[in-house]
Amino acid sequence: MPRGRPPKPKVDKAEPSTTGRAAVGRKRKSPLDSSANAGPKKSRVDDEVVPKLRALKLQSSTLGAQVGDAASPRRRGRPPGGGQRSTFAPNETPSDSLGVYVFGDGDMGSLGLGPKGGEVPRPRLNPYLDPTKPDAFEVVQLSCGGLHMIALTKDNQILTWGVNDNCALGKDTTWDGERLRDMDDADDASSDDDETDLNPLESIPTRIPASSFPTGTRFTQVAAADNLSLALTDTGIVYAWGTFLNHDGKSTFSQSSATARPLEKQPTPVQVPILSSITSITCGANHCLALSSTGTLYAWGISDENRLGRRVSPRHTHESFTPHLVEIKNVTAIFSGSRHSFAIDAKDNVWSWGLNSYGQAGSNPEGAGSAGGVYLDRPRKIPSLCGKGVKFMAAGASHSAAITKNGECYLWGRMDCGQLGIEFTQQQLANDDLIRRGELRNEPRICLLPTRITVPGLESVASVACGIDHTIFVSQAGKAFSAGFGSRGQLGLGGEEDEVTVAKLINAKSVRDVKLVMAAAGGNFSVLCSLFKGDRAGTVEGRRAK
Repeated sequence: MPRGRPPKPKVDKAEPSTTGRAAVGRKRKSPLDSSANAGPKKSRVDDEVVPKLRALKLQSSTLGAQVGDAASPRRRGRPPGGGQRSTFAPNETPSDSLGVYVFGDGDMGSLGLGPKGGEVPRPRLNPYLDPTKPDAFEVVQLSCGGLHMIALTKDNQILTWGVNDNCALGKDTTWDGERLRDMDDADDASSDDDETDLNPLESIPTRIPASSFPTGTRFTQVAAADNLSLALTDTGIVYAWGTFLNHDGKSTFSQSSATARPLEKQPTPVQVPILSSITSITCGANHCLALSSTGTLYAWGISDENRLGRRVSPRHTHESFTPHLVEIKNVTAIFSGSRHSFAIDAKDNVWSWGLNSYGQAGSNPEGAGSAGGVYLDRPRKIPSLCGKGVKFMAAGASHSAAITKNGECYLWGRMDCGQLGIEFTQQQLANDDLIRRGELRNEPRICLLPTRITVPGLESVASVACGIDHTIFVSQAGKAFSAGFGSRGQLGLGGEEDEVTVAKLINAKSVRDVKLVMAAAGGNFSVLCSLFKGDRAGTVEGRRAK
């Protein structure tokens, strides 16, 4: 299909996001979300967001480290080792180094390949994160936001790169070149098509200064939202920086009371209050979840569509920016989509809540897809997934996925761009209990129930990641597949196809002989990772498949 942006459809009211396509030196464009049955098939790029530029104008002023030097920040809360450590077993830091392959839209530096940016249609080993190079970072865990990434390194550094307009990178990225670029932009004779180098402090993976955290802090996990980032320590403390954006484009990081002036953006890491003994963190587009060692679940951020698992009164929206309990007991794992979330409990039940306009929450098929959007008013079980041994889940804006302990992968939600990658049979497509069709075009639009993917090569799945409208799979055999909308190269298939309805093997030379272990996805970009078991002096045993 053409790569130009189609006319904007009528939309559900949704908060601005940075997950759409954007170009340096120009207005950053991204399409809008619509209700499930709102007319013809629309933009394939990002139907969950409003333009980033508009968001900035509206403001009053996004699938296993640390480092540096800078001015000492404001530090809050108890230091490492305090509080409940006597009853809390320290979190373990990941130890396996990863080879990081990136592809998709790099116009905003999200791929971390350097100032030239641009689209990368096939997986490319990021040279700054190549574990075979002595001068590169050794990444052990990473997370994708809308237009930025965060990674944890083996030597306890936190790296960030991508867009920093809302402080998601957690560090000062002021660059002299910005001043020169602004002068060029002010020149009426300058062309919107002029290529300009990206800020190297944002387009290259660089560390957050070690002085941003108390001495001795060790990290075990990082997570990225659209405009915010989190870091979890071995002592169960969570640090955050950046901001949340609501549907009007208003930025809020925290607010102490209804009458207090909100803190719009937090440029450097600060400790998140309330939370202690945390073992896992995850982020949606503009909300966060944290799981404690006792199985207690907390949520905070933008409260619209009940994405926090509880109703928040319009008079008390300030409370949503402080972690509060989600009423599910004995939680063992947590996962997030853009505006919906999942939890697994100790009895093997799978719970969901939040936006369900395309059935992405999987628990309310009767209402999914109705005009105006539907959300789950409280956490509910997904009956078809309970008792199946689900161990991992992933979700995008309007579709979701789950992997069981025996490698079965189930997907559901929006499907009209091929997001699910499933080769549906005619019998399945004719089943009204499984497939909901669009009102105008009568095309299959929503898969209402978790359905197993059985594409050859994906009978057993090790990892799955969901972008806005695409999905990346990694098989147990270490091969990568992709499906969905890919106009910016996020499918890794060389840019030959803008839309893939049945999951297709990523057969790029860079990963052909590599055993992959994990996938991750941002708005319009993707990541594949391989395990590195070699010697940084040059031995690469284990990086290549035997």
